[in-house]
Amino acid sequence: MAKAKDKWKSMTVDRDGEILTVYLHPPGTLRNPNSWAWTCKRVGVNGRSLKVGTFAEAKERVFAWFKGEPVREEKARQERAILSWEDWDAIQVAHTASRAEKDRTRAERTLEECRKAQRLFIAVTGADSASSVDADLVGRFQLECPKRISKFRRPYGRTTVYKTLSHMSASFNRCDRNSGKKCVRGVVPSERLLEANPFEQIQWVQPDAKPIRQFDRGELKSLFGWKFIGGCPLLSLFAKVSLWACGRLEEMTELRWDWLDSEGYITIPGMKAKWGKGKTFRIPNDLAAELHSYRNGSPFVWAGYVEQLRDFHKTTGHGASALKVKAFAPQRLRVSFQKWIAAWAKAGKAGRGLSHHAFRRTGLQWSREGQLRATEGDYAKAANVSLNVADKSYTTKPQRLWADLAYRNIAGELVPDQELAERMGLGPVSAPTVAVEAVKAAMGRNDFDEAARLLAHLRA
Repeated sequence: MAKAKDKWKSMTVDRDGEILTVYLHPPGTLRNPNSWAWTCKRVGVNGRSLKVGTFAEAKERVFAWFKGEPVREEKARQERAILSWEDWDAIQVAHTASRAEKDRTRAERTLEECRKAQRLFIAVTGADSASSVDADLVGRFQLECPKRISKFRRPYGRTTVYKTLSHMSASFNRCDRNSGKKCVRGVVPSERLLEANPFEQIQWVQPDAKPIRQFDRGELKSLFGWKFIGGCPLLSLFAKVSLWACGRLEEMTELRWDWLDSEGYITIPGMKAKWGKGKTFRIPNDLAAELHSYRNGSPFVWAGYVEQLRDFHKTTGHGASALKVKAFAPQRLRVSFQKWIAAWAKAGKAGRGLSHHAFRRTGLQWSREGQLRATEGDYAKAANVSLNVADKSYTTKPQRLWADLAYRNIAGELVPDQELAERMGLGPVSAPTVAVEAVKAAMGRNDFDEAARLLAHLRA
């Protein structure tokens, strides 16, 4: 063993044509009492222990370290290039933050859906990082996911698998350096970005085919009088307004008093509508008057249903249930109303497929929205101007004309069933003297004055 007074010994190492000087420190120096240590400033080593007791062994260890340096550098490079799930999430958050204010709500919902898809994907595959996901792992997810039991105590369906793949594919495009403008840059080091999107490298399973389930007239009358919905006037009104609006659940539960005007028109602002596209619809005057009769100090139209529901529980002898009813929140109404429709459908043996969205399907069927779109298409063709260009540069959208047309079409479908028509707020209905098709033709000619005149007859 070398003595402590031997300060160091030097040696040279050829590192890819570069001659480096290495200093070897014997035991007893540089805080290494029992083994040799080495220093080489060019590679960032200062007094590292070699854990050997002789000079010859120390030299061998140094040569072995330089021989393994390329392997270590490659491993370090690979580790630096790994896109962790934390990095993946940071990219998704940055994408959400980059959206315009009018699209922010939708982007935040998309972010949550992507996170839910990621949690399910990790639970099934065990992927430890985004970089570890390849096409084989995606294929295994498609096979294994339907074998797992969801929180609803049934196996995951093909639709869930398809939606998960869709959200994961979109999120991985934001992490893929070769996805063009879809890639979100500047959030993580560029070497961590993916080279390809594995979710786009295999064929996806197709979602389960579902029939388009709508309410029939008998089901609507049954639902309007059922239990909580029949016992709480605002809940019954919520269902009726949802049908008139052909509305989505989130839009309807967020309904505010300042969206209503004195003529029965309701305008949903873009920031509260899906895809940031607001809409205007019309409800009967009797229905609007009934709504206003339940107005309280809340800005939300449906806030009063909470007290009505508590009173319903008390009058039916369920005082404990009344105490469990929490304060109004749009999210609580969304969850509760879906559960009530499911309970009504089960009690009435209405079958599967009925939810709040069935109001939208039924309303769209009755309003014949496809005909309205065709009318607009005829206008665009005749004017030789696309609808986008017309909206941006030439015309304003005739929101109220559209609302009146949809209103008249739905009303026309309700006329054969006078009882249902009255429940929907129409009252006694007489046959119109002006055909709806005449109004559509006027709109097709871009003659909005004539359309308004005909509509005045229709509304009389």
